[in-house]
Amino acid sequence: MKRTISKNKYIVLNENVSADIRLFCFPFAGGGASVFSKWSEELGHVFEVASIQLPGRETRIMEDPHTSMEDLIPMLAEDIKPYLDKKFIFFGHSMGTLIAFELSRFLEKIYNIKPLHLFLSSCGHPAQEQLSTPIHNLPYEEFVEELKRRNGTHQEVFDNKELLSLMLPYIRADFQICETYQYYSAEKLLVPITVLGGNEDYDVKNSDLERWGNETLGSFEKKIFSGDHFYLQKESKQSLQSFLIEQAKYYKF
Repeated sequence: MKRTISKNKYIVLNENVSADIRLFCFPFAGGGASVFSKWSEELGHVFEVASIQLPGRETRIMEDPHTSMEDLIPMLAEDIKPYLDKKFIFFGHSMGTLIAFELSRFLEKIYNIKPLHLFLSSCGHPAQEQLSTPIHNLPYEEFVEELKRRNGTHQEVFDNKELLSLMLPYIRADFQICETYQYYSAEKLLVPITVLGGNEDYDVKNSDLERWGNETLGSFEKKIFSGDHFYLQKESKQSLQSFLIEQAKYYKF
């Protein structure tokens, strides 16, 4: 198997011609394509892994980040469309769930293209009442403290003031995308949906995960792993990957 790295603005693709299915991975707020950098090695015998790289971070650090879902989705759809030339699956985590969901809606409506499967992780259905207070417009110190409380940013980032100053603008922008996103009712997708979560993620209720079942005419399943909101980076990473590999067997045709 020959593997090279192919990139465009939004897509970081680890080319793998022997894989039948392309797995697009959408990271959480503040995350970049590097979140899934090892997945191509770990899943390469089954998937061709493509990670989403939003502007304002990592290789796109000099670009202005998106601040609204309305601006993001059409641009992402245009960039991803050339990469939908083989069977593909979407996996989104937290903010990435919302993006994967809205992108699926857009692609099906505008281009009549749909993924084989949607895996939506650690994000309650957006129609639920938002009880948490928005944080994207908090003053600097309060915003940093809230990020620490949520435990999704490595401590070394907070210890490095220069690095923190580079990252905060796009982290804040990502939260703005999530907190200003307006869910709307539309035709149900034709795509099977599986929702995923951690059994110690106290910010995402099981009932809110289950409401995603209302968005599809296809099959719906829920799978809970051991861990918190970021279970996919911790103790349950291997279990999650094994589950995705097992699910891929249904699409070997």
